[in-house]
Amino acid sequence: MNPEIGKIQNEGSQGFPLSRIQDAIDRARPQDRILLFPPQSIYRQSIKLAKDQAGLVIEGNGVTLSGADLLPSDQ
Repeated sequence: MNPEIGKIQNEGSQGFPLSRIQDAIDRARPQDRILLFPPQSIYRQSIKLAKDQAGLVIEGNGVTLSGADLLPSDQ
């Protein structure tokens, strides 16, 4: 993930990053790791996670957000 040099049509690798975090999330499988670049950047993008993405890790800027813990269905 890199909003500065990424492109929507890229594959999402470090050499060919995506520009939007939601595109990376939509392509990710459980247990995948999304790395946010460049360091110290600010992402002003909303994200939506699905139940089937348990174990997905979003990491970058010194912070790791993990979708490993599912909420009860009534929340």
